Amino acid sequence: NAMAYSDKTGIIDLFDGQKDLKHSILACVGNPEKRFNEDALRIIRALRFASVYKLSIDAKTSDAIHNFKDLLNDISVERIWVELQKAILSPGFCNVFSIYNDVLSVIFPSMGYDKIVVNEFINYTKNIDALPKDPVIRLSYLFYWAKITLNSEGKHYCDLCRKSITRLKVDKKTINKITTIAILQTSPSPTSLIDVRWMVNKYGYTNIIDFISVSKYIPEYNTELLQKYLNEIRDKRLCCSLKELAISGNDLISNNISSGTEIGRVLNNALKYVIEEKLDNDKKTLLNFIINNN
Repeated sequence: NAMAYSDKTGIIDLFDGQKDLKHSILACVGNPEKRFNEDALRIIRALRFASVYKLSIDAKTSDAIHNFKDLLNDISVERIWVELQKAILSPGFCNVFSIYNDVLSVIFPSMGYDKIVVNEFINYTKNIDALPKDPVIRLSYLFYWAKITLNSEGKHYCDLCRKSITRLKVDKKTINKITTIAILQTSPSPTSLIDVRWMVNKYGYTNIIDFISVSKYIPEYNTELLQKYLNEIRDKRLCCSLKELAISGNDLISNNISSGTEIGRVLNNALKYVIEEKLDNDKKTLLNFIINNN
């Protein structure tokens, strides 16, 4: 941003920016403390640039980032989220934010990132580049290592994840995905196809796939069996939800079941029998069962 070019005069470089670029150095123009006080978003933007382009941050700029990181509390969280998404998808994210984990701690104050030393952070997040290029999946992976650092389990960990992502005022879909992955991370592993069908019913197929993507690089998780059953559900198109059931409320109304409460009860009961493999998901089979049992 500190250089300009015109056909007449060529490159105008008043602050020796070309030299910095040649040596892959990122620096503020002039006094970094002044620059960050003018707009604290430059702190997270500097880390994003360093991550994306694999740049080293010069000493004065680096010191100012550490010293003035709390200014981020005065910045719109929506703007921070835009920069963080770009950074977490970049190849240098792990190395940069391991040095500036104190900045992460300002963004996510409940997650204890200030307690992680550089080598631990790099070790924890070394597989982040192998994850799908989805900032939500990568953030879930990042949150998991806070779980280890804080020794946080169960509902407490899920609440931390929800609180942390909600703080950035993101959309409900993102909040729900982060929270659902956290719930799955703290839930017992399923042991049967029926268990997984109920899991899909409760959390959704896509959320479970995202959970597997995150967990693939976490040593304590073995998701091979879960993936096997998910593949079976997909390949056989097994019913896991009311919308996949071979009958609907209209079919029940045609068979003299008209109460809204009763329709819901009957459909959910039919779904239970289908998921638990007591009945085939076949319209005739289900209607015969319902007629004979109501």
